[in-house]
Amino acid sequence: MIPRLSSFSARLRAARKDLGLDQAAFGALAGVQRTAQSNYEKGDRSPDVDYLLRISEAGVDIVELLTGIPSQTPEFEAWELETLARLRAIPAEQRHAINTILRALVGEAQPLINLTVHSGRTSFAQDGDKR
Repeated sequence: MIPRLSSFSARLRAARKDLGLDQAAFGALAGVQRTAQSNYEKGDRSPDVDYLLRISEAGVDIVELLTGIPSQTPEFEAWELETLARLRAIPAEQRHAINTILRALVGEAQPLINLTVHSGRTSFAQDGDKR
């Protein structure tokens, strides 16, 4: 992963070093001379699209190189994708309720309704009720 650096040239240098290549070797795989590679890393010149395509084939994340934000998204398990699809289907006005329930389940918030099961009977108290 390329470190979050402020300039394209700094991110390019970091990407090259991540691959363990010197400027000559990295430039060669990108189709340019070492001096061109050096100019890109100093910020004196900007590479063309063909250069970017070649280094992407070598494993450089071009979106991250250009923006500083990785393009890789995490791998999701099937149940996570199914849950996400269901969440996206919920009307916007009901999403607050779902978020409240999720926060309560993971202990981030107090539930709005407290359920108690005693001797086979279920009772509930809404937030603020004394029971």
